[in-house]
Amino acid sequence: MEINKSQIEKIAQLARLELSEKEKMKYQEQFKSILGFIDSLQEVDVSDLDVLGLSGDFSNQLRNDVVLDCPEDEKELAINQAKEVENKQIKVKRVL
Repeated sequence: MEINKSQIEKIAQLARLELSEKEKMKYQEQFKSILGFIDSLQEVDVSDLDVLGLSGDFSNQLRNDVVLDCPEDEKELAINQAKEVENKQIKVKRVL
């Protein structure tokens, strides 16, 4: 894909950049290289790839909650380190 000097000037104006003629030529070549690479990527066949990992199943992926109990000594350690405790439970600030 070709990009011309007026397009570079428009991009510079949008970005509020003042470019010299040398910089305009430099950026024109860099944009040309970048757009050429993008064109080459469009030739790659990705029709058989599942890029989102959804495998066509768009329903909610839910799982059952499972309560896991931890050892009693770990519970006591956590409770003993808490700032506020009430009825063997750690008291925290209200979250709204």
